Formats: sequence, C-alpha cells, structure tokens
Amino acid sequence: MGEEGVEAKIPTAIVKDLKYRLSIGFWIVFALVVFIALFNRFMIERSSEKYYTIGVITEIYITGKDVGKKYEYFIDHVRYESICTSNECIDSEVGQRFVVEYVVDKPEWNLVLFDVHVPESIVAPVGGWKSRPAF
Repeated sequence: MGEEGVEAKIPTAIVKDLKYRLSIGFWIVFALVVFIALFNRFMIERSSEKYYTIGVITEIYITGKDVGKKYEYFIDHVRYESICTSNECIDSEVGQRFVVEYVVDKPEWNLVLFDVHVPESIVAPVGGWKSRPAF
C-alpha cells in the first residue's frame, strides 16, 4: 500500500543553492538581452544614413518624474512625435523650429539639434536633407 502522509523533504541548502543559481541565470539572460538590443540599435544607427528635417516644439511635457517638451517632425508626409528633456529643450519655447537629425532606416530615432534654429520661411524637403543644413 502507499504511504500516506509521508512527505519528501528537500534539504534547505539545496533549495537555497537552486534559488541562487536561478537568480544568477536570470540576471545573465537579462543582461544578454539588454546588450543585444543596445548593440543592434548601435549597428543600425552606425550603418544607416542620417538625414535632417525640421522639428517644431508643440507643447510642454510634465509627468511625475520628467519635465520637458514634445516636438514633432514630418518625413515623407508621416508625422513623428517625440519628447525631449534636456536643458536646451526645457529652455526652448513652444513653436520654435529646430533641425532634427534622424536615422533613415528608423526615422523615429532622432536627435534635435538645438543649435540650429530654423526660420519660418524655410520648408524642409519631403524626404529631408541629406546633409546638415545651415541657415
């Protein structure tokens, strides 16, 4: 007959060792995934062309953790919106126009060039400029 009420007990040292090994394994996998994601982004940015277009500060952005501005830019008639929180961004006014550098293969990856103010009379080409414009 079966033995009822008998429990198999695993020694505490083995359980602690197993938990430790699993947690180490988790952090190794996590670090590897983060490294691969960052390396992939780096390789795409490095190998892709960068074009330039005009971005406009659209509104103030405030959350419990961040203060900044939202801005938008258009590439091939597609609207992209992003947020900036740098000091240059915070000091800019809603409606100001700046040059935005973007990665051709991933246009949502961008960098606002706050040192290049764009006059109202300038219109960006539909696909952007191939080189950094100077006004």
